[in-house]
Amino acid sequence: MKKFYSFGMILLVVFLVGSRLAYAQNSTVSYIAAGTYTWTCPTGVTTATVQCRGGGGGGGGVATTIGAASGGGAGGSFSSNTVTVVPGTDYIVVVGAGGAGGSVAGGNGGTGASSTFNVTDIIAVGGPGGTGAVTNIGAAGGTGTSAGNTAGTNFAGGNGGTGTAGTIGGGGGGGAGDANPGGNAAGATAGTGGA
Repeated sequence: MKKFYSFGMILLVVFLVGSRLAYAQNSTVSYIAAGTYTWTCPTGVTTATVQCRGGGGGGGGVATTIGAASGGGAGGSFSSNTVTVVPGTDYIVVVGAGGAGGSVAGGNGGTGASSTFNVTDIIAVGGPGGTGAVTNIGAAGGTGTSAGNTAGTNFAGGNGGTGTAGTIGGGGGGGAGDANPGGNAAGATAGTGGA
């Protein structure tokens, strides 16, 4: 059995604005590995456009029953907005990890962790895990969502695929992009990431 993990991502686009000058200077900072980070706002920066992607849900586990096929996890959501920041201030950035795969006893896959900026300023929720299969059935995949994301631009991750009884588990849903939701899995074929 293969386990797939996906990680959220935080992208900060920082705008430096001179007090008497009519120009703006852009700088981008990316955090892509799951974990907690501290971003210190540079001198002269008063706004930041933050893009967050939640972690993908884990696939459901399969029992030893012949023909049991678990569902795939849903892709993580996307959330973006421009926030006011204060120069010299530290901001906490969390990149959500993918949910754990379900246990071999037919347990459900774990929900992917949310990715956040400054705890609650920007939140992109993780994708729900797939349903574990304990009998000769095709269990449901996780349903992608953006419910729980903060205000701004939001897209849901794609739905995980339903397992096909007697053959194979469902594929994972695609992660949401910055312009489109993630693609839904079709059976064992994973969904594509949003653009």
